[in-house]
Amino acid sequence: MDFTGNPTHFGNYYNYKTNNPECKELIEKIINRYGLNIGLDMHQKIYIVDDNYVVNSVKKLITIPGEIGLTIKIGLYTGLRQEEIVHLHKTGICSNVGGCTCDKLHVIKKPNAVTVVIMNLFRGHKKCYFTILPSLIFEQFRQVPKFDRADLEVAHKLTKRIANIKFVELRKIHYNVMSRVMDMNEADILAGRAKSVSARHYALYELDRLADTYIQCWERLGVSYNQVGIKL
Repeated sequence: MDFTGNPTHFGNYYNYKTNNPECKELIEKIINRYGLNIGLDMHQKIYIVDDNYVVNSVKKLITIPGEIGLTIKIGLYTGLRQEEIVHLHKTGICSNVGGCTCDKLHVIKKPNAVTVVIMNLFRGHKKCYFTILPSLIFEQFRQVPKFDRADLEVAHKLTKRIANIKFVELRKIHYNVMSRVMDMNEADILAGRAKSVSARHYALYELDRLADTYIQCWERLGVSYNQVGIKL
C-alpha cells in the first residue's frame, strides 16, 4: 500500500485495522509531531549539481533578450517562486522603510547597485522574507506594463528549449550559487527556509553585508556584476 508520506493515509489505515477513530487521530499526531514521514518526501532527496552545469546554464540564460529574458533573469537572480515573482511585479511599493508592517513591498536601494525588496509573503509552509537583485533589473521589471502567469509559461518554454531547464529549477540554481559564498543560514533566508527570527536579524542589521555577498556569489561563478546589470 502506497501512503505517499501522508499521515492521513496512515491514520486511515489504522482506523481500518482497529475500527477506532481515536487511534487514527493519535497516529496522525505522532507522525506530524516527530516528522516520521520526512523520509518519504521527494524534496528530502539529495542530488549533485556539477559546477560546469551551473556555469554553462547561467551563461546561456543571461543572454536571452527582451521581456522574456527579463522574466528569466528575475527568476535566476532572485530565486523566487512563480507566485512570488507575480507578487513582486503587481504589488505596490510603500515609501516607509522605517519599520512599516503594511502589505506592500518595501524597497531599499543599496549604493552597490543592488536592491533589497522586503516581501513578507507567507503561504502555508512557503515563506518569502525578502529578496535581493540588481537594481536595473528590478526597475525594468516593474516598468513592464502587464505581467502574469502566462508570461511565466512562455519563459518556461524558452528556458527548456535553450538550456534544457524548467523555469522552476531556476530557484535551485539560485540557491546553488548563493550557497557557494554565503553560509547556509544566509542562503536559507533568501530561499525562505530559515526561521523568521534569523530573517528579521539580517533585515535589521546585516543587509549591507548580505548585499555585498550577493554580488560575490555571482562574480565567483564567473558572471561579472556588469553582466548581471546590463545584459537585458
